[in-house]
Amino acid sequence: MQSLKELHHPDSVLSQDSSLYLDGLQIICSACELQKEVISLILASAERSKLGPDPAQESMLPFYLWCLTGISQLFSKPAWTSRGWILPIMQEALLSEQALKAFEYAEESIRKVRLEAILYAPIISEVGEEMSSAKDRERVLKGLRDIENKGFAVASSFEDDLRAYWSKPQTWP
Repeated sequence: MQSLKELHHPDSVLSQDSSLYLDGLQIICSACELQKEVISLILASAERSKLGPDPAQESMLPFYLWCLTGISQLFSKPAWTSRGWILPIMQEALLSEQALKAFEYAEESIRKVRLEAILYAPIISEVGEEMSSAKDRERVLKGLRDIENKGFAVASSFEDDLRAYWSKPQTWP
C-alpha cells in the first residue's frame, strides 16, 4: 500500500499547503495505528495481570497511558483542530481518567525505584497538564519533587514548565 506522500507526484501542481495537508493526514493515520497498538497492549496487560503480578508489564503501563494521553493532547491543539479533520481525540472525561491512571502508576513506580525514577518525569509532566484540581496538581508537583530528591535535578525543569502551562493554558503551544 502506498503512503499518502507517495501518491503525491513531484511534478503535480499541488501547493505547499496541499503537501502539508497530506503530511498531516499521514500523521493522523500513524497516530490512529499507534493508538490501536497501545490499546491492544493495555488489554493484553490486563489479561496477563489476572495470572499474577508482572513487574515489567506494570512498569510499562504508565508509558502506554501517557502515549494515549499525549496523542489526544497533541491533536487538541489549534494547529490540528483548525483543519477541521476528525482526529483521534479522547473525550475530556476519558482523557482526564487516562492521565490520572498514568500518573498513579508512575507515582507508585517512583516510590519503588531509584535510578528508573527519571523515566517517569516526562509522564508526570505531560499528564499533569490534565490535572485541574489543586489536590491533583499538588500530587503531580510532589511526584516531580520526589524524582528530584532521588538525584535528578532536571525534574525541576519539568515542574517549571508545568507551572507555566497551568498559569496560562490557552497560550501554550
